[in-house]
Amino acid sequence: MTVSRANGGFSKPLDWLVLVVAMAVLPFITEAHARPPGNAAYPPQVAAWTEEEIQRQRASASQLILDIAAAVAAGERRFVVPPGQYRFGPGGAANLLLKGVRDFELDADGATFWLYPFQRVDGVELQDCEDVTIKGLTIDYSPMPCSQGTVTEINAEAGYIEFTVDTGFPLPLEIRSGSVNAKIVHFTEKGSLLASRLDWVRKVSDCGNGRYRVFPKHGWVYKIPGDIRPGTRIALADRAMRMAVNLSNSSHCRLQDITIYATPHMAFTEFLGKGGHVYQGCRVIRRPDTKRLLASNADVFHSVGVEVGPTIEHCEFSFAADDLVNIHGLLGVTLEKAGADQAEIVSQAGKAPGVGEELRFYDRETFALKASAKIVEIGKVDDESRRKAAQDMMAGDRVAFIHPAVVSRVILDRPVDVSRRDYVVSDERVARGTVIRNNNFHDCYTRGILLKCADGRIERNRIDNMGISSIGVALDAHFMEAPSPSDIVISGNLITRNGFCNFVSGTGWNYLIGAISVTNELGSGLPQGPVMENIRISGNTIRNTATIGILLTNVAGGEIVDNTIEGFLDSTAQEFSGVFGGRMKLSEPFHAIVIARSEHIRLERNTIKFPGRRALGAIAFHGNVSAGPQKPDIWRERPLPGKIPPSSSGEKGTP
Repeated sequence: MTVSRANGGFSKPLDWLVLVVAMAVLPFITEAHARPPGNAAYPPQVAAWTEEEIQRQRASASQLILDIAAAVAAGERRFVVPPGQYRFGPGGAANLLLKGVRDFELDADGATFWLYPFQRVDGVELQDCEDVTIKGLTIDYSPMPCSQGTVTEINAEAGYIEFTVDTGFPLPLEIRSGSVNAKIVHFTEKGSLLASRLDWVRKVSDCGNGRYRVFPKHGWVYKIPGDIRPGTRIALADRAMRMAVNLSNSSHCRLQDITIYATPHMAFTEFLGKGGHVYQGCRVIRRPDTKRLLASNADVFHSVGVEVGPTIEHCEFSFAADDLVNIHGLLGVTLEKAGADQAEIVSQAGKAPGVGEELRFYDRETFALKASAKIVEIGKVDDESRRKAAQDMMAGDRVAFIHPAVVSRVILDRPVDVSRRDYVVSDERVARGTVIRNNNFHDCYTRGILLKCADGRIERNRIDNMGISSIGVALDAHFMEAPSPSDIVISGNLITRNGFCNFVSGTGWNYLIGAISVTNELGSGLPQGPVMENIRISGNTIRNTATIGILLTNVAGGEIVDNTIEGFLDSTAQEFSGVFGGRMKLSEPFHAIVIARSEHIRLERNTIKFPGRRALGAIAFHGNVSAGPQKPDIWRERPLPGKIPPSSSGEKGTP
């Protein structure tokens, strides 16, 4: 194979550079999996590839990673991938893994990587890398990573959905997990998302003749009247597989003009490390000239525990079975107070904080800040009984915790008043400086952007057709995602058709009850007072949301200014299927703007019109609120005596 290389050398020692060439040891798969058998999943020219052509693609991929390894070892700064098709998986190279690489560019314009979904490796992985750029690459999967087809029967009495599988897609039982626990996503005959309550596969049975019966865990499809019927379409979004692209413990890498047509779990992920990565001009879309329903089985973009958050700009993310963008730090937990200035803490994902890092401790029930201190000494606790105590504590709280858990004993630079089960946040892993701007996000089953970090900006994005909420800024205690957000700017975004899935967005389960939601998820309702600071929401336009327009709770300092909300709480598609906002414990939050338990909020020049059938008014305050000069229609909860003078908050209504 001819390869192109640019001259140049690394400025750092070559022994810092390692490129791992991972060869697959999996057995060859059947002919049905070796190539796409139809054109519902693939364009005709792809479906027509012969076994000889597929073998050439496999050989090309194996040679390619050898050539890249040679270029890195030679100290070259740039490698140009020849245009063409490269097939990874059984019988050849499992994936492309760059490890410990610095100051390197991989120009893959015109190249397509065909990845194999049924193996426990990421398709393209950067480990411990710095200043690595990948640009121009196209990624697709063969076989497809989920099953899809047309509904033929919905049987409420027997508790199943029957469907026939589209040509070119794997059968449900051929998926690595047998499709058990796959999310069930419904579509119209033409492939548009259909409103349906979140549900998962309990089991699948083969009825013969290409028909399969899916037994949902909850059976919402036949318990709640809706538009799902024979003739509509279904996708089983399995999440038991790996990511298309993963940046692990890396810093300042750039992914530019990457197109991903399918992914068996998430499309782009970044996990721990310094972060500061840039994603520019990337697309996650359904492949043209196919009848695919999904582009991503789970989130499109997911960032976990990086120090500096990503910059995502001029990207298009779409057709995900879960969130489009989710950026968060990691909550830890206090196991025991071990002394005036000492504590045992439990950290997620096998990663403990380091000496010099600032720890903040929050009350378990209220998330009020109790103490902050720097680590002067830290040691891993290897005692098995303490590790078991930590595991038992997390299991008892029934939270989503990324294992393995690490128990550490920290000595701090000052005494702290903390207790068992108090939350712990490390300031070094909160994705500071995240920027999400000038993107086109559309057609998502759940939420558009979830920001659970500090010092972030969400600006000038076009967000259309989100199932639940377009923008959420939140502390999420159930998923152990931190920190308590602060210094967040949400400005100039255009949001349309938000909350189309009233079966979810209108239930008591959902805490992101606004097209833009800034709030907290503690499981036991809202904290009594502010826990977030400096949130600015300005110049956004929200059109046609089935939910409220803007929700702001538990914030000290900020603004809701110059926003336009046209059409809100419109539930004409289907009625609310639960107590709207019940998880928040707010009484009837049926307004365009809802502010709860917040102070020092500038509220002015917001334009509100076209209320829906469930709307009670334009603006509502709940609990202790100081905001103005724009006034609320109603104040739903009586403030505590003497807490906030009415003159600073507009007129006070009766509870």
